[in-house]
This record gives sequence, structure tokens and C-alpha cells, in this order.
Amino acid sequence: MTQLQLSEEVERRTYTVHDLVELMEMQGTCMRTINAELRRLLQVTGEERDMALHNFREEHAARVSDEHTQQKIKTLHIENDDLRQRLEETQRAKRGLEEACKRLQGEKEEHETNFAKLKQELELDLMRTQAQLQRVNKDLAEAQNTMTESDTLLQQVRLFVQMICQPDFYVVKDRSLEPVDKNRPGPTGFVLVPLTVLLQGYTLLSPSCRQNVVDSYRAQFS
Repeated sequence: MTQLQLSEEVERRTYTVHDLVELMEMQGTCMRTINAELRRLLQVTGEERDMALHNFREEHAARVSDEHTQQKIKTLHIENDDLRQRLEETQRAKRGLEEACKRLQGEKEEHETNFAKLKQELELDLMRTQAQLQRVNKDLAEAQNTMTESDTLLQQVRLFVQMICQPDFYVVKDRSLEPVDKNRPGPTGFVLVPLTVLLQGYTLLSPSCRQNVVDSYRAQFS
């Protein structure tokens, strides 16, 4: 009886030990599973943390880049506005210059037209002046020739008068050729001029005067 109880106790304890071993094995398996799960969770958590950190860094970089981009865009907008304003000013200046060029071109064409008219008028005036100058020069030359001829004729007339006024020429009363009385009250009578002197005076007359003299003689002796 005692041995049976002892055997039962031994068997019961054996079972208990076996159960404990199995329980310990189960506990070890469970712990390994839990550890594996913990390692997996830790790995997943680390990966998620790394991913979150990476995303955070990317978002931060994106925000920084976006801020830089926005600042750059703002700067570009300011520069664009400034360039647009300058372009508008340049266009206004260009339009002003174009209008000034058109006005100057019109004035230039008007001046060219006026200059052409003035040039034509001056050329005509120059031609008329040259013609007048030629006529004046011709008239002056003719006048100089006439003056020369007149001076020559005047000298010849003076010489002729001197020849007529010779003191040895005879003075008669009339056609009777009687000498005049030296004591007569006035300068009456006629001077007997040599024929050569008379012919020399005749040559001093113009053709029309010569013809008049000839006609007078013919009328007197006809």
C-alpha cells in the first residue's frame, strides 16, 4: 500500500515535472515567439521611425525649398514687375521717338521741298542776274567805247576849233569877200577857212549830219 502510494506519488510528480517541462518549453516557445514579435515590432517601429524621420526631413526640406522657391518666385515677380515697368517706359519712349522721327521726317521732307524750290528760284535768279550782268557788261563796254569815241571826237573837235581860230585867217564882210573894218563895233563878218580844214571838220560829222550838210548845199545852189 505504501509502495503503491509512493509509486503513485512518484508517477504523479513525474507527470508534474513533465508538465512543468512542457510548460517551460511552452513558455520558452511563447517567449521566443514574443521576443520574435517584439523584435519584429521593434524593427517595424524602427523602420516606421526611420520612414517618419525621412518623411519629416523631406517635408522640412520641401518646406525650406518651397519657402526658398516662394521667395525666389516673389523676387522674380518683383523683378518681372520692374522689367514690365521698364518695358512700358521703353515702349512709351519708343513711341515718343517714333513720333519725333515722323515729325522730323516730315519737317525734313518739307525742308527738302522748300530747299528745292529755293534752289530753283536761286538758279533762275542767278540766270537772270548773269543775263543782266552780261547785258550790263555789254552796255558798259559799249558805253566805254562810246566814251572813248566821244573823247577822241572831242579832241578832234578841239583841234578843229583851234585850226579855225587861227589869227592869220581872213575875215570878210559877206560874199563880196571885202575885208571887214577893223574898227567895227561888233564881231561881224565871216572867216575864210581853208578847204582842207573845212573837209577835216566835215569828216568829224556823223553820217546823218554829213548828209544834211550836202542837202543844204544842194538846196542852196540849185
